[in-house]
Amino acid sequence: PEAYTRTFRGTGGELLAEQLLEADVEYLFLGNGTGLGPLCDAVVDRPQLKIILAVHEALCVSMADGYSKASGKTAFGMFSRVGFPSTIGNMHNAMKDRSALVLASDHLDPLSEGRNSSEDLDDTLEPVKQFTKWRWNVESTTRIPEWVMKAFKLTSTPPGGPTYLTFPREILNAQGVEADIFLRGTFDIPMKVRADAASIEKMARA
Repeated sequence: PEAYTRTFRGTGGELLAEQLLEADVEYLFLGNGTGLGPLCDAVVDRPQLKIILAVHEALCVSMADGYSKASGKTAFGMFSRVGFPSTIGNMHNAMKDRSALVLASDHLDPLSEGRNSSEDLDDTLEPVKQFTKWRWNVESTTRIPEWVMKAFKLTSTPPGGPTYLTFPREILNAQGVEADIFLRGTFDIPMKVRADAASIEKMARA
């Protein structure tokens, strides 16, 4: 419904940034590797998003995990796909703690898949299956907001646990894409449970 979305036109990186803002993200825990350029470019015009730079991919996960635990908020971290295997240990820790983390990395362009180039893996989703609540490869620029908000919804709904998204580079680099951004709170699931009035009355009389 129109009341739940707003239309935005820009690059894939800007669509990601706009949806992160609607997800109430303030800090981006980012790695210093390649593939994150479109998101970093988008942050230039969005000072509300503050980059916390990590010198190693595994630290993106651990810093985001610590922030989530300390703040009670869902944290976002993104790192280069080349260093992806280094993150699995901290994903495991976050999963055991059921932390609310949305993690992401860049991904091979579709035309380059299966060529075993540049330290890439043929499948980056299967290795994290045990350490994430949900995982997805975003294959359409117009659906970036949808998958990002689903990741936030699932990680923040008890029992929590990290979610993981991969973004092919051509998706993030796409220009002039129009898509619907989901407004803040659209995917929230209320966790407050109202106590039974009759039971309360019975306890009060007792």
